[in-house]
Amino acid sequence: MITRVSLLRLQHARKVLTTTASTSSKPSTLTIGSVSVQLQDAKNPDFVPAFYGQKNNPPQDLLPHLRWLIQKDKLKQDVFLLGVPGKIRLELVLRYLEATNREFEYLPITRDTTEADIKQRREIRDGTAYYTDLCAVRAALKGRVLVIDGVERAERNVLPILNNLLENREMQLDDGRFLMKHDKYDELKVKYDEATLKKMGMERVSENFHVIALGLPVPRFPGNSLDPPFRSRFQCRNIQELSFHTFLEQAKLIAPNVSETNLNDLISVVYAYNSEASTSRPRIGTAVVENTLKIWNENPSYSAGEIVNFSYPAKEVLSDSEKDLINTFKTKFELSTHERTRELKTDGALHTVQVPADKRKIQMKLPTPSHPTSFASTWIPTAKQENLIADLALAFSKGDFILIGPKGSGKSRILGELSRRLNFNYVTMVLHQDMNTRELIQRRHMKENGDTVWEDSILVTAARNGDVCVLDGVEMVHSSVIMSLSQLIYHRRFDLPNGNRLVGEKEFLTIMERDGVDEATMNERGVFQIPDSFRVLFVGESQSKEHKWINENVLSILPFYTVPNLSLSEQMSIISEITHGSNTESVDKLIKFVQTIKNSNDAGLKNTATSLSLRRLIHIAKRDLMQPGHLRELVEKAALSKFLPQITKETFEHELNTANVFNDTTIRTKENEKFLDMIRANTIKAEDEALIPNVLFHHNKQHDEILEDMARDMKLGSHLLLIGNQGVGKNKLTDRFLHLINRPRQYMQLHRDTTVQTLTMQTVVENGIIRHEDSALVKAARSGQILVIDEADKAPLHVIAILKSLLDTGTLVLGDGRTLRPASSFTEADKTNDRIVPIHPNFRIIMLANRPGFPFLGNNLFAVLGDLFAIHMIDHPGRDSELAMIKKFGPTVPVKTLNQLLTIFNELREKTDQGLLQYPYSTRELVNIVRHCNEFPTDPLPEVCRNVFDFDSYSEDTIATIHEVFQKHGVPLG
Repeated sequence: MITRVSLLRLQHARKVLTTTASTSSKPSTLTIGSVSVQLQDAKNPDFVPAFYGQKNNPPQDLLPHLRWLIQKDKLKQDVFLLGVPGKIRLELVLRYLEATNREFEYLPITRDTTEADIKQRREIRDGTAYYTDLCAVRAALKGRVLVIDGVERAERNVLPILNNLLENREMQLDDGRFLMKHDKYDELKVKYDEATLKKMGMERVSENFHVIALGLPVPRFPGNSLDPPFRSRFQCRNIQELSFHTFLEQAKLIAPNVSETNLNDLISVVYAYNSEASTSRPRIGTAVVENTLKIWNENPSYSAGEIVNFSYPAKEVLSDSEKDLINTFKTKFELSTHERTRELKTDGALHTVQVPADKRKIQMKLPTPSHPTSFASTWIPTAKQENLIADLALAFSKGDFILIGPKGSGKSRILGELSRRLNFNYVTMVLHQDMNTRELIQRRHMKENGDTVWEDSILVTAARNGDVCVLDGVEMVHSSVIMSLSQLIYHRRFDLPNGNRLVGEKEFLTIMERDGVDEATMNERGVFQIPDSFRVLFVGESQSKEHKWINENVLSILPFYTVPNLSLSEQMSIISEITHGSNTESVDKLIKFVQTIKNSNDAGLKNTATSLSLRRLIHIAKRDLMQPGHLRELVEKAALSKFLPQITKETFEHELNTANVFNDTTIRTKENEKFLDMIRANTIKAEDEALIPNVLFHHNKQHDEILEDMARDMKLGSHLLLIGNQGVGKNKLTDRFLHLINRPRQYMQLHRDTTVQTLTMQTVVENGIIRHEDSALVKAARSGQILVIDEADKAPLHVIAILKSLLDTGTLVLGDGRTLRPASSFTEADKTNDRIVPIHPNFRIIMLANRPGFPFLGNNLFAVLGDLFAIHMIDHPGRDSELAMIKKFGPTVPVKTLNQLLTIFNELREKTDQGLLQYPYSTRELVNIVRHCNEFPTDPLPEVCRNVFDFDSYSEDTIATIHEVFQKHGVPLG
């Protein structure tokens, strides 16, 4: 029986192929060529896609594929669609499902996919564990099409659990039930009634169940090859991209404002280049070209060369020699790369991009933001950055994009300025190496009564509300995690682990109209709207030789925009404006020096230049204003020059000398300002008093200078990184500093097993229920205390890297799903939202770490977070300071003995710096020797020294060098 609603759906399906397929006289039949298929009445119409056939008539290239899919469906054969990265295979499937009125389940595959994501998942409700059917089981029972997307991303031996379901339509479920092929079940049903079969645990697999798998050819593309038994169960078809002429016709429809000549030249370059693509030379994704064509249509004054650059960031993915090919094609097809100045102008709700060269004003149609902007910060305009802001605004008006740039180049600031001008607020989700797809979408949460529920991530919440979500650190996660979002990016569809589905606004309205239902009914069915105002923006660091994260999969999803390299004059302008300073001579020297080492042929110097980012140069300029005359010292600290390899260190110092970067004692006019007193907290809460450290500390001139330096940086609002060898007093200095400024601390000590979750929360079990408590980090952020992170270099780098967003923009996603955000950015709605934790303006981090490199066994923390901190290299005190200090630890020890020990240790340290010894002998070991001599003056000095140097007694070369130094200074150690 065909109801009115089902007739509407069937009529809708007929529209999909209006000009290229004929329908029989019966509305329940669809015919393509000589192949026909019966259109069924969908029991759950919200599982049938809509809108894809209405965009435009299907390209002629797709008709043979659609016909083949119908043939395989009639033969009850599962199919595998093979092809290059992009959206054409998934869009083909959605068109087919819509045209045939078929319900479907979507299974995106990542490297984290397990059996628990495919068959059944165990949930707890009212203290009882039960199983929930997942997509594969639901599709089998309800006769839907199971679409498996990204087969090449599956780990080995995961997908073979579907083999028996594919071959015999049978599967044993974890809850004891057994899925049985429809004909065998029907035979049993003749002998037994349905209730008996249910009691036996038998479930009927619908005859309409069908599987469509999508994958890439491996090798050629990265991934895992197909397991032979799994492969043999599919019929394969290679889905090639649209032909040149077909794509050109599509381009004319997408960008009618662009001349046909320009479109022809652009597509010629794309197809010519793709014909020469290889493993090391990724293709240009035509799906991304479609996106950039929409942008080009808005601003026809772009050159074809610029559109290629938006579609394909050649500078990031190709070596210098590999760039020759694409440049050759650009030249051959005369693609101009002229760049016209453009600027984003706003006037209330009116946003325009102005191109003065051809007097063009492009008025953008932007969806109404769900939350107006709360971003307020200093923006110093430069021509290149204004061009980028205008480009991003045009891209934002048409969809999503990826913004990349070097560390500290201003990516967050650029997005903040874009949000301010376009009046949209955005939420940030920080990605990290340990993150899997489930964390990106939904996380399991246990309620107080022990029930398990699903909790939306920041991304899903933003999609529901129509907000803008920034995924920061895209370079950190595995590419399969990014590709799990492809359906959201391409088609604004999102299938959630809890069974709910999010659908784009246009498709949502189409389904409502097609099925004659309202939004409340759709929501009851678990289908929710993604408003048109939703955007997902990716932010990542530029690719490096050591970390190549931009592969063909990533290139196929979105346009790329790169933060431009600023000229010397532009950097000068920005730094001078922000610091409001008159130290232009110092800033000029600084910028030219950094530019020199960036352009150096020395790999060590180039690597050092990355720590001197624009962000760090601004801090150096501010410090130079606060305390003139210490420019060289500030640069050396920021670059951690003391710990550079000897040859690189010498070259670095030579370049500093060449650039005339020196400390200038003649202009030191602010040496007597006491910043420790300036930042001292006058009052303290009673409960915080116990958190203020009070340790034994013997002052000396060098340590007093470090304490004042720390106070200066904290006055500027910086977080501090104290880095140095073991035993030089990093903890003592930190505790004394906090005591002097009267500030309470929270303390965390990191180690190899520290995870993102343990960094942000403490998990406890009470009465059998898992509960999350705030970690020291959250407590400090909430209450405005100082967080001391000790042994920071011992934690895995990808774990400590999640602090990057907290240090840079003040946002951090906690392990339990809450978000840390600056209290100053809160809206009225945020103040009542217990999922957002306000960061107190007085919150600061002091991080302690050993220097990078052998013999220390930690990770190179400085390379990841160095430019986000004010750096303090903690070294052994100078001879006079160290002598004054050890006198206090050994008041009864003869001064001659103290001088003797000090001379020995200084020479051993010199030999360590020269590479003759490996272990850096520290003040801690010296103090321990002195304390022993003070307490037991009759013990021979050589015997006491052996307490430290017996560690080296089995290394013949090392102990020989140590004996030589001791013998030289009159202490016979051997």
